[in-house]
Amino acid sequence: MPNQIQVMTDTATLCIYDLQALKHRLEDTSDWWSIPEDELLEVNLGNIAFLNVGRRWIIYYATGR
Repeated sequence: MPNQIQVMTDTATLCIYDLQALKHRLEDTSDWWSIPEDELLEVNLGNIAFLNVGRRWIIYYATGR
């Protein structure tokens, strides 16, 4: 049986990101992602994806391990 990871959120946006690619944001303001130019830059570079889900949800991800 594959391993399962359960992710729950009560926010309307889920972020998927490459931690190494966003290292340069460690010293940035904590809300850099809310600045449209900064958000668009990181999305276009492929460093982060913002998925607006619009409501609460639960996702189960089954790994192949």
